[in-house]
Amino acid sequence: MDLDPVRVFKALGNDTRYELFRRLLEGSIATCCDKIQQERACCVTDVVREFGLAQSTISYHLAVLEEAGVIRSEKRGCWTCYFPNRETLEAVCGIIRGAEAGKPPH
Repeated sequence: MDLDPVRVFKALGNDTRYELFRRLLEGSIATCCDKIQQERACCVTDVVREFGLAQSTISYHLAVLEEAGVIRSEKRGCWTCYFPNRETLEAVCGIIRGAEAGKPPH
C-alpha cells in the first residue's frame, strides 16, 4: 500500500482515533493476553473496555486507522489483534522532516 499522508493525518485527526493510536504505541491498553501486551497490541474487546464505547464504534475507528495504514491487524485464532504500524509512522515523520528541510515529498 502506498503511503497517503493526507489519509494518515485525517485518520489521526479524530480525537478518539488519535488517542487509540497513541495508547497502542505506548502499549497502555490493558489486555488479558500477556503475549500481545508485550507486543503492544490489543483486540477490539480490550479497546471497548478501555474507552467505554460501543464495539461497533471501536471497530469503525480501527478500520479507519487500518485503511490509512496507521495500524495493522493479524488474525490469531478467533481473535484479531491490532498493532501500531511503525513503518507508516516512520514514513510520515520522514515526510515532515523533509518538509521542514524544504524537500518535496516522494
